[in-house]
Amino acid sequence: MATPTRFIYVCGMSRSGTTLVATMLDAHPDISMGYELLPAELPNATALLAALAEAIAASDGSARKVGNFLKDRGMATAGVFVKRAARALVEPDELIGIIQTMQAEGTERLDDMRARRALSRAVVCAKMEREQTSIGGHKIGTDLAKAVLDEESSSVVLFVIRDPRDVTASQRARGFDHDLPTIARTWNKLVDQAMKLTRSMPDRCAIVQYEQIVRAPEVTLRTLAPTIGVGIVPEMLEFSTSKASVLTSAVRHANADNLAKDLFTTSIGRSATELSDGDRRQLAKIC
Repeated sequence: MATPTRFIYVCGMSRSGTTLVATMLDAHPDISMGYELLPAELPNATALLAALAEAIAASDGSARKVGNFLKDRGMATAGVFVKRAARALVEPDELIGIIQTMQAEGTERLDDMRARRALSRAVVCAKMEREQTSIGGHKIGTDLAKAVLDEESSSVVLFVIRDPRDVTASQRARGFDHDLPTIARTWNKLVDQAMKLTRSMPDRCAIVQYEQIVRAPEVTLRTLAPTIGVGIVPEMLEFSTSKASVLTSAVRHANADNLAKDLFTTSIGRSATELSDGDRRQLAKIC
């Protein structure tokens, strides 16, 4: 399995542009991104292997059918992970091999953070081997940023930050069950962590402002080149027609339609018409 020379973690809130940034990175010929991984509430390795084998035998073996089978058997989170692994080009039969290897190395529980990180990394490394790349990565939440930097010497973190008013409007439009104070506090936590870590580890962290990467993608990507460890290439700017697996996987991503288009700026400032004056005042007070 491929060993990454560098691992790029994209950190940010939902609806803040993290998938866009991950897709731009994945478009690079020497980078393989896993998008959303870090499975939660998985059964132990023995149970999951048995369920995967049963699901494959009972279906055509596709990630969608296997994922739905697991969901119907009460393993919804495992089903979600199967589909997310497929977006990283790892199909269910290959996922079985990855879990078997982890089990042989002594991992039976898959629900603790160490195992979740190891499983996610193994999926990305499998994609790297298939694509013959040297750099991998996937998305993470704010709580993990410091840990991956402290524990993985080859890791870097890109913090993606968007205007909290537009984040709120976008989450509401997508039906997220988050109230405004929760969104605001989550945004504050992200910004605080990003500021602290970019100050203490400036060579391993960078902040990406959503508004900047949408308006001036080439300039913004060039400022990130020292952090991600590769030069900026045309494929990253032409991500909508690139090798990025979020666009080619049979398991559709919720943002796939927008990612298949050229960059657009119409979502900047959407809160002006989608949030009330009271909402905007409350966000200004908290953030």
